[in-house]
Amino acid sequence: MTACIVQAAVTAAFLNLESYRRERASVERDMVATARALMPPFNRLGAEHKSGFSVLYAEDNPGHASPLPATVRRFASA
Repeated sequence: MTACIVQAAVTAAFLNLESYRRERASVERDMVATARALMPPFNRLGAEHKSGFSVLYAEDNPGHASPLPATVRRFASA
């Protein structure tokens, strides 16, 4: 009888561990998919802010070329 209980406990533990691993992998895939889906809107927002900073720099420093567009190009090409 004890052998039956031990075998059932080991089987239950294995099934719980396997279920946990599958669920964790599923959550990881979903998190990566969510991050990838959110990247384009944030990239657009970042580009808008960078061009806004360029305008502010040009207003504060008339007659000087803004170093920001080169930075924007560097980030855009990455």
